[in-house]
Amino acid sequence: MLTNLDVQLVSFSTVMATGTVTNSVTGAPIANAIVHFTNSQFDVTATTNAAGQYNLVGFYPDNYNITVGKWGYQTICSSSQVDATPLSFTLTPGYYDDFSLDFGWTVSGPSPNAWERCIPIQTVNGNVIANPGTDVFGDCGDQCFVTDNGGGGPWDNDVDQGATILTSPIFDLSNSPNATLSYKRWFYNGGTTNGAPDDTMSIYLNNGSTTVLLERTYAGQPNQSTWINQNYQIGTLLPLTSTMRLIVNIADPGPVFNIVEGGLDNFVITNLTGLSNTSEETFTLLAQPNPFNGSTQLFINNTNNSTSTLTIYDVLGKVVHEQIIEGVNSTLTVGQNLKSGVYTAQLKTTNGAIKTIKIVKE
Repeated sequence: MLTNLDVQLVSFSTVMATGTVTNSVTGAPIANAIVHFTNSQFDVTATTNAAGQYNLVGFYPDNYNITVGKWGYQTICSSSQVDATPLSFTLTPGYYDDFSLDFGWTVSGPSPNAWERCIPIQTVNGNVIANPGTDVFGDCGDQCFVTDNGGGGPWDNDVDQGATILTSPIFDLSNSPNATLSYKRWFYNGGTTNGAPDDTMSIYLNNGSTTVLLERTYAGQPNQSTWINQNYQIGTLLPLTSTMRLIVNIADPGPVFNIVEGGLDNFVITNLTGLSNTSEETFTLLAQPNPFNGSTQLFINNTNNSTSTLTIYDVLGKVVHEQIIEGVNSTLTVGQNLKSGVYTAQLKTTNGAIKTIKIVKE
């Protein structure tokens, strides 16, 4: 029996969503910043104009996860109701990429099992994880770079037939002699069906004319199948220029083909102010634990003995905590009254020195 039903559809009301993105240090507008809004129903991306503004016509008001970033700045993220009320975001200068946004890393090489920016799909060889099932905890979003994220069995979408090469956008370190590079990487090489595993992942740093090897990992090394943090004082490795790049090369050239998987997440360059080593040692800001639940402790060392101001901003650039710090060493407990989200803690001294860190409340 067929029953006819009368249904009345009601359209969603839409608004124009607007906002600005500015530099947290200078206050200048940031052009070409990415502002990404997503929830279970909608996925919308805006790009700021030369005035640091974005306008989204026909936007559906709702609660969204918001991620804002640009290459050369630290990405920020939080959840918020978005409607016709203009939003203001501030980004802190610095090279940072957790791959929640696409900043233009390039992929090359002959292997058909190329690097992908994605939410990783876990594969397992026996009882060992080959391709990771999650990105690094505590950053924005769930994305990272992994090799051929096709899922399935461990042999189905691993790297074969040569190399796949991941190359960063250019970063300028010409005025940052004390720059430090950190990243988290994943590597797995296993499967003995075709012979002993014999493959590698090599990570290089290039300054436009010279390339140096940072590390090479291969089968049999400890700490496979997990995210490993690596740190380098770059200026001790090669001359720093305005055309620096990170290069990640993972390969299974054959003739013995094994299971090979790689990953990269949390690319960060710190100490970009060009301060001397002495200045850096006498002016520090650390948070422990981070991420945190109830509260976290900020450890401040300011041995130049100048007065400093601690300011904590939410993702919209609103000041949620501010206080004056006197003396050399201070330990502050903060975060008790903060909602879950990502915040920027900035310490600024009267002589103009600035330290900024990201803190995450779960």
